[in-house]
Amino acid sequence: MTRDPGWALGRARAFGLAAAANALLSIAQSLFVHLPGFLQQLGAGEAQIGRVMATNAVGAILVWPLVGRLMDARGRRVVVLAGVALQVAAVGLYLSIDVLGPRVYGIRLLDGMAMAMWYTALFTYAADLVPASRRTEGLAIFGVSGLIPIGLAALAGDVILAYATYRELFAGALAFAVLGAVVSLPLRDVPVVHSQQGIPARGVLATAAERDLLPAIRALAKRTR
Repeated sequence: MTRDPGWALGRARAFGLAAAANALLSIAQSLFVHLPGFLQQLGAGEAQIGRVMATNAVGAILVWPLVGRLMDARGRRVVVLAGVALQVAAVGLYLSIDVLGPRVYGIRLLDGMAMAMWYTALFTYAADLVPASRRTEGLAIFGVSGLIPIGLAALAGDVILAYATYRELFAGALAFAVLGAVVSLPLRDVPVVHSQQGIPARGVLATAAERDLLPAIRALAKRTR
């Protein structure tokens, strides 16, 4: 049975939109690689800068257990849009920072929660769009939309800070976040295509004990000696 060309074209278009949204949001997120310099200007020492930056990861860890359940219950689009909306709000709040304090930690926490939501949901959405037989290839291609912006954003941040201030850097990040939100709006949930073979249910320890993994584990052990 052949697929309707319109069906395939619609999925390709959705994949492109998701990749574009991921790229724009990744640029907005990656521009904050320059945040330590701003914190230093406010008087933060190395230890405090480390704590502020780490709060982003804490936010992601707090929300991650809920993201999968919410996607299964409400769909991918809801989580994407909720994460993007929270991202826009968090990035906008960076513009209000003028002194060090609990507010900075709160903004970083929201930022981390937002990133975990849209990042996880967009990748899952991309996996839904790709045929099971080409899912690894499809996700590898989709991953490029998040990797390239890391380098571009770092370079763009250097250029901005050479001619302007951190306020303009944050405003640029906000612009990219808003563009990512706009591109995300047309996304619609699609039926999930599962592999015919399925994935066996097993725990982490059972997976780690698989005999097929022993050669890889031995090779890794040798490299770390």
